[in-house]
Amino acid sequence: MYPTSLCRRVACLVAVLCLATFAPALAGPISPLYFTMLSGPGFVGELQGSAVLNLWSQSVGGENAIALPGSVRTMSSGGGAEYTFAGVPTGVTYIGPGFGNWRDGTTDGAYNYSVDGSMGSSGVYRFSNTWGNPTLLFTTGALFAGITYDPSNNSLWLSSLTGGIENRSMSGALQFSFNPTSGVALFLAMDYQDGTLWMANGASGNPLLQYSRSGVYLGFDSYPSLPMYPMSGEFPMIQQGIPEPAAGLLLASGLAALRVLRRRRQG
Repeated sequence: MYPTSLCRRVACLVAVLCLATFAPALAGPISPLYFTMLSGPGFVGELQGSAVLNLWSQSVGGENAIALPGSVRTMSSGGGAEYTFAGVPTGVTYIGPGFGNWRDGTTDGAYNYSVDGSMGSSGVYRFSNTWGNPTLLFTTGALFAGITYDPSNNSLWLSSLTGGIENRSMSGALQFSFNPTSGVALFLAMDYQDGTLWMANGASGNPLLQYSRSGVYLGFDSYPSLPMYPMSGEFPMIQQGIPEPAAGLLLASGLAALRVLRRRRQG
């Protein structure tokens, strides 16, 4: 009798091989992505796959950074608000830190994190999960805008407005970096279901681009129905760790390998 975990691994691998042979081009994220936009009064929204599922007006306005520690919680220098995952305001609002230019946010469940890019360089801050008590963790020389939490090694991914993507420890030690093909990453979000990174670059059609954590470009999808590009985005955390083995991760890897093979054949 084979162990259950081994059988599950084999089943996932077989499914990936079949899908890699017959699947169409990669579409949008497999998990719901929650995002903010500052068009007009400001919006908060949800998308998944190729579809925009929900879009609602902000309660406070000017809300930019977003984190999902059990609900949708937004923040800016002037304040933020809480919403259910269905987009209903709970009536809870947050007092902003009163300083900084907060473009994106993330959470590890216990704390929220964001990047202040107001001084020409970036300071990475930790907050309570209700956006209180800002505490500087470390500073960086580059001007970062995007941030997302990686539970696989308790670290933070940062994206620069000039194109660099970095993985740093909570003390700021650089662990890995790569340059995305788009050149600009306005926000950064990890899909915890497959362990991949998603980002927006502000191009026409509001595309979202997907990368592996090793820096491999996996594909994109566009959302032209949105009034503008998302400024901040996050996926809900499934658990404190990336599922293993994750069928979604295997699928993403299989599709990436398939693209490489197709390019070689076409070349």
